[in-house]
Amino acid sequence: MQELLARAISRLTGVENPTVTVPDLAEHGHFATPVALQLAKERKANPMGIAAELSVSLVGDPELEGIVLNAEVAAPGFVNIRLTPQAHHRVLQEIIDRGQQVFQSRLGEKAIVEYSSVNVAKPIHVGHLRNTVLGASIARLLEATGTEVTRWNYLGDWGTQFGKVVVAYQRWGNEEQLKADPLTELVSLYVRFHEEAKADASLEDEARAMFLRLEQGDDEVRALWQRFRDASVDAAMPLYEQLGARFDTWDGEASLEGDLQGIIDELSAKGLLEESEGARVVKLEEEKLPVALIQKTDGASLYLTRDLALLKRRLTRYPDHRILYVVANEQALNFQQLFAIAKRLGWPVERAVHVKYGLVLSGDGKKLSTREGRVVTAQEVLDEAASRVADIVKERGDDIPAESVTAIATGAVSYALLKDQRTSDIPFSWERLLDFGGDSGPYLQYTYARLASLIEKSGNVSAFTLDPLDDPRELELIRTLDQYAPTVSRAAADLQTSHVALYLYQLASKVNGYYQAVPILKDEHAARQAARVALLKSAQQTLASGMQLLGISPVERV
Repeated sequence: MQELLARAISRLTGVENPTVTVPDLAEHGHFATPVALQLAKERKANPMGIAAELSVSLVGDPELEGIVLNAEVAAPGFVNIRLTPQAHHRVLQEIIDRGQQVFQSRLGEKAIVEYSSVNVAKPIHVGHLRNTVLGASIARLLEATGTEVTRWNYLGDWGTQFGKVVVAYQRWGNEEQLKADPLTELVSLYVRFHEEAKADASLEDEARAMFLRLEQGDDEVRALWQRFRDASVDAAMPLYEQLGARFDTWDGEASLEGDLQGIIDELSAKGLLEESEGARVVKLEEEKLPVALIQKTDGASLYLTRDLALLKRRLTRYPDHRILYVVANEQALNFQQLFAIAKRLGWPVERAVHVKYGLVLSGDGKKLSTREGRVVTAQEVLDEAASRVADIVKERGDDIPAESVTAIATGAVSYALLKDQRTSDIPFSWERLLDFGGDSGPYLQYTYARLASLIEKSGNVSAFTLDPLDDPRELELIRTLDQYAPTVSRAAADLQTSHVALYLYQLASKVNGYYQAVPILKDEHAARQAARVALLKSAQQTLASGMQLLGISPVERV
């Protein structure tokens, strides 16, 4: 309905894409437009007069007959619009007939979404958990609006950290433990390396030399690298399956090894490389950025070098794709340097976007660190969530399937990581991640399950009319359902999952309030009961669609 009004206002005023909003307060109408203020500036006229003319035109417009109930003028030049009950019925009937139809505004577009991007030989901690659910949800939002998405898990499977793990394994590794639980053993070795290095600085030099052997193709080191990489990927698969995260490619930093010299040569040919204390750098003074280190004194590559190689590969192999890097705020400088260098090289870097997100911080506000052993793994969080759900179910004397317990636990964690503005940091807290009431994933799942129960008890209604729906709460709920598609479109455009999370919470709150306030199953008016059940069924289906965009599974019983 919002789009219909926008088109009508555009036709009546000549303004392209006029703003039409939903007022925060019901007394300001169902929709409002400030277009008169825009026209007043252009015409140098009184906005209240223009608003009055527009209000009369809206009420008298033949194409809006039966849709606009009234249009009122409000200072300094707004037009507040109310719709007829029949207009609401029309909206609901379309949702019933066709389901929630999200406008395919991005049909024909293609995008690479890089997300998760975990480090091999390290656990997937709670910070990567946010990255994973965020990236997976952004990919779904883009697909919902018509984009063809390639999901890319750019593994951190190269770099000096591998030299550290190999050195630690050769010094202190336990083969039996490595076979029994490879990732736990590798993490233990990584932590021990940093503890030992505090007293023996030569270990750092040994690790750098070991990584150089890896880059030079040493068979023994390569074999260990492959073993550690395979074990890490295998360990991640159950977690990805639980989170509903999937990937089309797993190419990591190591896959770029053969491309690095080409990047060095291209930078050199463009006159961008300079020597600095034995290393090779690109100075970015014009962009007011720090010097970018491209190659170490020992000839080893760096993260930025590999990022340049990856960007060129993507720009070349995927010439019609946007490239979205779902990477934490803390890497902002790296991407500023990456894009600045790419622009100097003449690459079409405008297709690349750093989709920033905030960190999950420890309780004392510090970054979680594997090397210091101060890390909560993603699986620990999900397991603790499942344990708490199971305890709640047991206390209530309920009996729900194990898969439902897992779905509720995963939904709680996912929603907690997606409901905030993307760039905000999140302090780690069990209470926050495992919230089962209020603004939470389980609250959405509870609402869905409650609606499923009501609909089941009502029986199948094959024929009904929506005419009996005239309660203000019913009409408000219909308008809320009408906002689903615009919300998804806005979330995809802004790459903000919080838009959908907030919408679903508001929808769940309104539908809970509605069925608690009006009779449904006990309604003696058969036609009205059938219409109300149809309304609740549309709300249930809308909740399911939105939850699935956030990776939250609907459950029939909570």
